[in-house]
Amino acid sequence: MNAIFFNVKNTKEHELKKAEVAYDLMKNKEKIITEGVDNKSGLRRDLISLSTGEVYEIENSKTKRGHRHPKEINVIYYDT
Repeated sequence: MNAIFFNVKNTKEHELKKAEVAYDLMKNKEKIITEGVDNKSGLRRDLISLSTGEVYEIENSKTKRGHRHPKEINVIYYDT
């Protein structure tokens, strides 16, 4: 909990954005996990706030929201 785990299969930009979002959430006193499994879908998610139940996915701005990211997932985009 409140540790940032990187996945080297992702781009550096992706992982840096995940770290930035995790930092902001922890600064707001939220308890988070990274690379956690979403109990609802069984999919691995970039960030999950244990404090609020919010789920976050980090995507390149060129990526379209797909079946992997339903409406209740907070998708945060970055540019490369």
